[in-house]
Amino acid sequence: MTISPELAEELRRMALIKADQRRQKAIWQELRELRAKLRPIDRAWSDTLLALKRYEWDYKYVVPKLREREAHLLDEMHPFLQQIDALEKEARRLDRKIRKAHQASERTSAGLTNRAHPRQQAVELV
Repeated sequence: MTISPELAEELRRMALIKADQRRQKAIWQELRELRAKLRPIDRAWSDTLLALKRYEWDYKYVVPKLREREAHLLDEMHPFLQQIDALEKEARRLDRKIRKAHQASERTSAGLTNRAHPRQQAVELV
């Protein structure tokens, strides 16, 4: 039994179509698997991009405003810091002066207790 050339051609085309359909099904399956594997990476990339955009916005707009605010606050603090430094310096100077005065008075009072009054010396000699 021989098959007519038209029928043979039709069967060959059908076989090619079936092979193409199987290949297409395998490709669709592979695409689904690849997309499933890609999803977490894509999500992480998206989150990273969003964070980067947020950082760029913060840097471009927020950081300069914060630096300006910092400079303004430092300008406001400067007179107080100068006053504090001056008062601390004065307090240290007074502390040294007081300690020196105490030391001098201790030396003089120690000298007086070691030396007897002249009348007491006369009484002791008798």
